[in-house]
Amino acid sequence: MTVGRFGGKGDNDRNLTVSERSLIQRVFRTANLPDLDDVHIADGVNVRGGAWTDSDYQINVGPHLFKTDLSISEADTLVHEMTHVWQYYNNTLSKGHAFKAQATAWIKDQFTKYGNDDDPDMAYVPYSDRLYSYDVVDGTWDDMGFEGQAYMVQQWFEMGMKHEGYRFVFVKNVLWDGDASARNLTRVELQLRSPSIPDDEGVHLDDRKTVREVRPSLTDAYLIELLQRRYAATDVAGFGERARKVEQLFQSASPAEAMPLFTRLTLRNSSDKVATYFYGHLSTATRIKLLHILQDRMAGKVA
Repeated sequence: MTVGRFGGKGDNDRNLTVSERSLIQRVFRTANLPDLDDVHIADGVNVRGGAWTDSDYQINVGPHLFKTDLSISEADTLVHEMTHVWQYYNNTLSKGHAFKAQATAWIKDQFTKYGNDDDPDMAYVPYSDRLYSYDVVDGTWDDMGFEGQAYMVQQWFEMGMKHEGYRFVFVKNVLWDGDASARNLTRVELQLRSPSIPDDEGVHLDDRKTVREVRPSLTDAYLIELLQRRYAATDVAGFGERARKVEQLFQSASPAEAMPLFTRLTLRNSSDKVATYFYGHLSTATRIKLLHILQDRMAGKVA
């Protein structure tokens, strides 16, 4: 398998399992999807070692997850990637557009010094991860972008697929009802169409406070930004806060993301800045704990 800038097609693929089909049907219901016989799971990975979906509805999840039933091992990834299948099938995403967006973000990440951005809320977030940001308060479905849409559906699924809240308004109107005009309407406008749907008050209070939601990053740029900072020997709080952030980041990793990172850290290549800062700026106990977390994530275990 050759991995290009966008991703590598898997050498092996398979049909969806009965359980995976059932999960997709529960989540997407009446959404306009291709025949599920045309959706395949493959063992390819993207350039970051994670999952990606091709325009022929092949969902690449890496060699480890490929051998598992995704409805059990990585249901959120299956939901995320099936949203991309919906986008391709409904012509709201093309392979060219996806490639251009990912390539542009990758290039920007290589030449951007984080911390000097005009938007202070996003100053330290790599461009490749900004693709996953979305606005469920004031934005429209189309405003979210293709990764933001998929991440929003994924989070709605992770929150229990409740028939309430800002995310569900988009899921119902855009996905389930297949209303193309709904893609250009804000949450408020969509709620006027569906007044019976409760909003998020008392349910997901974070939505009223946080407009942008960004997928935890495992890019070198973000890991280095976390690890390279030095603290005074007496700054226990600083050391603790960094360890907590890195731990949360590793716990959010998919098996496909955890495997190459674990390999890099155990190889301890002197030219690898992530590995250098990992061993140079973290305590032995913290390093051992973090490596155990990556091992668990490689095995599909949830913290």
